[in-house]
Amino acid sequence: MSASPNLVAMIAMASLATGCSMFPAPPEPLQVNHYLADKLDLDSVRRVMVLPFHEAPGVASQSDLVRSAFIAEMTKLKSFEVIPLPREAQEYDEIYRSLTRGTISPDALAVLSERYGIDGAVMGTITNYRAYRPASLGLRIQLVSMHSGRTVWAADGIYDCGDAAVIEDLQHYAESFAAAEDSLHGWRIHMLAPRKFAAYVCHRIAGSVSEASATR
Repeated sequence: MSASPNLVAMIAMASLATGCSMFPAPPEPLQVNHYLADKLDLDSVRRVMVLPFHEAPGVASQSDLVRSAFIAEMTKLKSFEVIPLPREAQEYDEIYRSLTRGTISPDALAVLSERYGIDGAVMGTITNYRAYRPASLGLRIQLVSMHSGRTVWAADGIYDCGDAAVIEDLQHYAESFAAAEDSLHGWRIHMLAPRKFAAYVCHRIAGSVSEASATR
């Protein structure tokens, strides 16, 4: 027995009045482990330089590809002026070697600050990487203030397509933030193409600073 037209209309009106929807809300993005300093410390860091990304011991990755993806996603925040350290810069090789040892000297940061007029330096470590299926990328990011020498933002996460929650999150990202794909794979191209998967991971990691940045 079907409902009367009047009853259907009443249900529809009640849904509109209460703001309810017959369709489920999109899933919340996966939470990113992150740290944000006091807002005043973060506000003092506006012009930032992204240093070469390095790899954790035992990890082999396309570090330049991941770094480029991160620069693009951090730029989209429109909260910082983002400057990559040019590969041809005379400091590049020395800084890369020091980062692979797990540290960078305050003197080296001071030189960068003076030469490029930056407020902060972004350091990235690739902690996990698998280009073949199921794709996986782990990333640890640290933003250091040149004014105080302290970390004002840090974030890390591992995104592995062997995890159903990551696949669901990737689909939400592809359908909400990425350009529509003219591909037989549809949204799944984002877990098949290393550059697109890196863009997804960097979008999530970089986005952990957006809440504080939006209140500036």
